[in-house]
Amino acid sequence: MSPQHEPASRAPRKLRPWHRLTLIVLLSLAAVLLVARLAAPYYVRHAIDRRLSQIPGYSGHVDGINLHFWRGAYRIDGMTIVKSDNRVVEPFFSADRIDFSIAWAEILRGRLVSQIYIKNGRLTFLRGADAESSQLAADKRWQEVINDLFPIDITYLEIRGGVLRFVDTTHTPRVDVAIRDLKVVATGLQNRPADEGDAFPAKFDISGVTIGDGQFRLFAKAEPLADKPHFQMAMELKKVSLPALNDFLKAYAHVEVSKGKFEIFAQMSMANEHYEGYVKPFIADLSFDDLADEE
Repeated sequence: MSPQHEPASRAPRKLRPWHRLTLIVLLSLAAVLLVARLAAPYYVRHAIDRRLSQIPGYSGHVDGINLHFWRGAYRIDGMTIVKSDNRVVEPFFSADRIDFSIAWAEILRGRLVSQIYIKNGRLTFLRGADAESSQLAADKRWQEVINDLFPIDITYLEIRGGVLRFVDTTHTPRVDVAIRDLKVVATGLQNRPADEGDAFPAKFDISGVTIGDGQFRLFAKAEPLADKPHFQMAMELKKVSLPALNDFLKAYAHVEVSKGKFEIFAQMSMANEHYEGYVKPFIADLSFDDLADEE
């Protein structure tokens, strides 16, 4: 084709004014959303730290927040709650991760509820010489904190790798017992009392390993927020090696065990401020020394 027959190059198409305005608006909106997405975790973390600092006698901190808008969720990394006077070195509560999300399947049924997963949650009760060096409280203040941090009904709670620990520094030797590898599955938890006709809305399945490698299991159903709490519970603790409990036994029973196995089975219920149930302990192959005889 001769040069005179070559098509003339097309001039670049110019954006129409309304196209240009639309593009500017979309880019501005995207920039605002990006900035909000980057800044939101900081503000959420600050809000959670501020709420934790309002717990009477305690303070708290979280390491980081991850937001997942697409699934209606946020994740707390590294939560710690401690006594604010610094007289207790053990955190009252800590967790590596807490994941809070909306249960979308329940929305289709007209219910706005949530699910919570906790990884390596650790709760430590400590008895010291006085109230300032102790942390034994498990009262309404913690329910209020949970309501604020997770403001809708919790339909499912799961804890894995948990530790429930009790330390008593007022005895010699120092008592330090725990349930480790704790797994908790709880359903039907609520931030308000259940409707009439639902006597036991909350269900709990708890298992773990105690000191002395005992196998712990507890099943319970309850209405924790009723004016007059009522519940049903079944618990078993099997194959506990008693020598591992010697610090505890020396402190409270003044005995030292050289061998023995311990098991206990219990069932209990409460209704109308009336308890019913039984506790059956079993001890096998026991050998011990009464330390009181040596004093």
